[in-house]
Amino acid sequence: MDTYRRAIKNHIRPALGEFRIGEATTPRIDTVLTKIKTTAGAPTAKTCRATISGAMKLTVRYGATSVNPVREVDAIESRPKNPPRSLTGEEVTLLRKHLAADDYALRRPPRPHRVPARHRRPHPRSPRCPLVQS
Repeated sequence: MDTYRRAIKNHIRPALGEFRIGEATTPRIDTVLTKIKTTAGAPTAKTCRATISGAMKLTVRYGATSVNPVREVDAIESRPKNPPRSLTGEEVTLLRKHLAADDYALRRPPRPHRVPARHRRPHPRSPRCPLVQS
């Protein structure tokens, strides 16, 4: 709750507080969210978008507007701080070497994945199979 209150106090009210509900158009909200993204970052802009969208959803429900303009605003995308990467050949070799020397890794053989009996299908030739006619 504090996150949303902070978003309203620090970003939404200063940007949209002087407008009337009918003046909240998609281009205007898009401009505001873009400005918030550049000044405060993508996570804050996403929180602001969700907050404004929720408020506009209420205006539609109670008949103050006919359309939620935030629905038409593009999703706010950001690059992850640490994007995933694959291991290099040297890293794979080093990992295998360390695993081969690790007592714990050598002590416990990996268990094969088994489906519990209650989830297995009976074999078609099994007498328990409903397809087999007696």
